[in-house]
Amino acid sequence: MPSLEDTRRSIWHAFTALARGEDGQVAKSRLKVLTNSIGRALGSQKAEEILEDGEEDNLSFSKYFSIISPKLLQPEEKESPLTPTVCTEIDKICWMLCEAHYHKNSKLFQHASSLNGDDLCKLWKVFNFLAKVDLDGTEDSLNTATLPLRVDIEEAHRIASLIRQAVGYSPVGVPLINPSEDDDDEGDKFAVDFVEFIVIMCTVVMEQGLTSDVMRQGINSVKEEILNDIIKKGYLEKFGNQVTNWKRRWFRLSAKECQYFTSNLEKEMKGTIEVCANFKPESVQNRSGKQFKIKLRASNRTYELAASDLRTRNEWVTALQKAADYCGQQGSYQKCELMEREKARKARRDKLSDELDGKSAMRAQLKNRDKQLEHEMEERMKDKTLLEMREQELEAERLARLGVEARLAEEEAALEAERLRLKELEEIRAILERLLEEERQAKRDEEIVRNLQARILMEETEKREQLEMLRNEQERLFQQEREEREGLERRAEETMALLSRTQHQLNLLAQERQQADQQIKEAEEKMRLAEEERQKMQERLRLREMSTSVGLRQPKPTPNPNPFVTHRGRGAFTAADFARKNLENSAGLDDTNGHNTTDAAETDSVNPIAGAFMEADFSRKNLENSAGLDDTNGHNTACAADTDSVKNNFENQEGSEDNATSRQDIPLQQAVEQED
Repeated sequence: MPSLEDTRRSIWHAFTALARGEDGQVAKSRLKVLTNSIGRALGSQKAEEILEDGEEDNLSFSKYFSIISPKLLQPEEKESPLTPTVCTEIDKICWMLCEAHYHKNSKLFQHASSLNGDDLCKLWKVFNFLAKVDLDGTEDSLNTATLPLRVDIEEAHRIASLIRQAVGYSPVGVPLINPSEDDDDEGDKFAVDFVEFIVIMCTVVMEQGLTSDVMRQGINSVKEEILNDIIKKGYLEKFGNQVTNWKRRWFRLSAKECQYFTSNLEKEMKGTIEVCANFKPESVQNRSGKQFKIKLRASNRTYELAASDLRTRNEWVTALQKAADYCGQQGSYQKCELMEREKARKARRDKLSDELDGKSAMRAQLKNRDKQLEHEMEERMKDKTLLEMREQELEAERLARLGVEARLAEEEAALEAERLRLKELEEIRAILERLLEEERQAKRDEEIVRNLQARILMEETEKREQLEMLRNEQERLFQQEREEREGLERRAEETMALLSRTQHQLNLLAQERQQADQQIKEAEEKMRLAEEERQKMQERLRLREMSTSVGLRQPKPTPNPNPFVTHRGRGAFTAADFARKNLENSAGLDDTNGHNTTDAAETDSVNPIAGAFMEADFSRKNLENSAGLDDTNGHNTACAADTDSVKNNFENQEGSEDNATSRQDIPLQQAVEQED
């Protein structure tokens, strides 16, 4: 919202353009044209009549503004007529009057010949906005610019850097203008007028060959940002709420709201985000999807934004946080930022000025002390000369007196002369001692002054060394940061190499897995064939068992003379008995036992585990016969045990195929022990 102070600054330029003399006053006849134009912009006819009340023929600006302010610009009984449209019209009138005045300046014409009137007008408005205020005055004076209007030279360089940055060029560093010992007390060495402001713009912005069209774009962007209270503008990607995809939008952030458009022309606005107390931006770490994401919490919803790079994201997060911090405050955000920069510059310059004043005072004290010492030395030299002359006079008087006394009485004169000589020598000695003491005191004073100068020189040397150490520390930190960045790049390259090697190993593992799958398929095929063989063998054993059980007849119940011999032969209970039995079966000692042995061998060759269980049954049968059982029960028990052993053996084979395969290599004695 335009204010009376903004209009006052514009009118000051027009008033200065109308001034003829060096006193800064303008005749009323010349001011009537300006007053009438301002009145017509405010809708007031014959506004120049308000200047006829006074008796003065010439008016200063303060007097002129005090006349038109309560009667035209800000009437007490009416609402303020300074609307944005009216203020824009007044700015045009004032610029029209002062444009010709500024174009007559040879310095401005030399540097700003490539800029047209529209560009100069925009820079003129920016200059008025940045005009310096009295920071040492009251609170009301903080909003009132000091006259004549000036802009801090550091602020001018900052605007030039913003113009370069707005058109895509790298920003230039803002020089720090500090007080020095050579500055005099006449004028403000840190401020520039409008002509010098334009010269700085053209010198800094166009030093690398920027064209006038490019510079015009930068001026438009900076002018809109400053006068419209814009914090930041730029492209961001926004995730849609209804259409859930990412779209590129042009965002314009101010202290009160954040608007986004389809393009940087800002013609089609797509939405507005209100800056409120709950306004909070957050940087989101990259896990999946878009990189450099920003989560913006507003009052009604949460927005997901994405920047093009890390620097842009950090700049937007900082700008959004500034808008959130400024939320609820009155006044212009750009005005507040300008005031903070002015205060920081003033504090820095006041501190340096105090340091320079202290050094100047110390140098003045040293000069005064040197002058005093020189004056004292001159006085001492004069005293010494007088003493020498006095000594010469005394010596002449003494010689004359001695001559007179010699003529009166040679002996008495000689004695008196000797006494006088001794007395005079003592006096001269005292005088010389006093002079020597004074000279020693002078030397001591001179030594004190020399020590004081040496101490001051040493302090300056120490300060210079501290500054050098700070510069070396900055260089070391810069070198360390560069080495860390190079280390990060090397680690990234090593990580990529490790990733490629890991990918190669994964490919090898995949090939090995395919080979293992092929081997598993082959093993499963072999197991299937073994299972078919086992079933076939089981069927053969079952048929053999059936054929053996049908033709079997029970023996006669006769007493067994040898309980260790069964109907199948002698029982085996030890490893030696088993070995002997195997030898007998292989040799074919008798037909019956040979026939049984052949069958058992065939069974054992088909399934060694089954044969082992049958031998275990024979051992258990012989143990029962040795315990006193009758032959019939023993014979039936042996037959039943034989049959059960074979059945149990096949059932165990069907229930656990892997155990049958692994037990083929177990010795016969271990198989019997397992069965027991």
